[in-house]
Amino acid sequence: MILEAFNIDKSLGGKEIIRDFSLRVLKGDRIAIVGPNGAGKSTLLKSLTKEIGVDRGKVRLGYNFDLAAMWQDRTLENLNIRVQEFLVGKGANTRDQPDQVIFQGRGFHIISYIKKFQFEYWKAKSPLKSLSGGELGRILLAKIFLRESNFLALDEPTNDLDVETLDMLKEILANYKGTVAFVSHDRDFIDNVANITIAYEGNGKWQAYSGGWSDYLKQKKNPASIGNTSYVPTAKIQKKKEKTAPKSINGNLLSFTERHRLEILPDLIESKEARISELMVKLEEPDLYSNNSSLFDELTTDLVAEQAKLISLEEEWYQLASRLEE
Repeated sequence: MILEAFNIDKSLGGKEIIRDFSLRVLKGDRIAIVGPNGAGKSTLLKSLTKEIGVDRGKVRLGYNFDLAAMWQDRTLENLNIRVQEFLVGKGANTRDQPDQVIFQGRGFHIISYIKKFQFEYWKAKSPLKSLSGGELGRILLAKIFLRESNFLALDEPTNDLDVETLDMLKEILANYKGTVAFVSHDRDFIDNVANITIAYEGNGKWQAYSGGWSDYLKQKKNPASIGNTSYVPTAKIQKKKEKTAPKSINGNLLSFTERHRLEILPDLIESKEARISELMVKLEEPDLYSNNSSLFDELTTDLVAEQAKLISLEEEWYQLASRLEE
């Protein structure tokens, strides 16, 4: 057990934000909190992690609960320090190396690390005050993931992120060994990450559903299934090993070429992902940039190109598979 909430209530400014909500969170859970703007999503997340108190009920945290959080307020105390100083400072677990960070148990040169978050190498020397709002959000994520923790609370982490950074964030969360709770409006991100979705039902009521966004919608249509949905983690594509049989679409079959393409796309996607993983392993070598900056730039260019090809292949697969399911 990571945390438990027992019949909690919370009001702000005379408005009831949370009414009689209970929840048990287990190690490894991925919890999405969804609802309209102003519903109180951030307040619920802060209440569950005991960042703020509740008016009634009780929240109990598990043994050795260690929180790393990024809240919607992105203000920083000192915007004059450089990106490298911000990341390598307190909490970065750097083993006293001024240009190294430890991420998920591995050492990275600061240049290699910020590349993961779509920053050019020269941004390491830029002051925080020079970053745009989107860049500041990415650098805060980069900082949080350097902190040792067993619970991540992320308030709107997907705001202003491009496709590449979103994919990177999904991968990091998939490899994170602790528990994650996040607020997001990105339905695809929720489907790919969450195994519990807490949705706002109105008048301070929140309901926990099993699964991601799509599972939540299905359970809303069939209330009897709430809490009984078996959640299967959804990769963007459930790979292989089943061949997709051609079906009739409004009386017409996919063309022979389209059927053949649909059958071979999972293999093409898997091959492309393997190539991307190979490039990322090479780029993660701690001394690569300092020893061979031209090779680093070449590998980075290749990586961007391969990622773009992967997105194109996945989109093609999705379009053909969606037609089969209509």
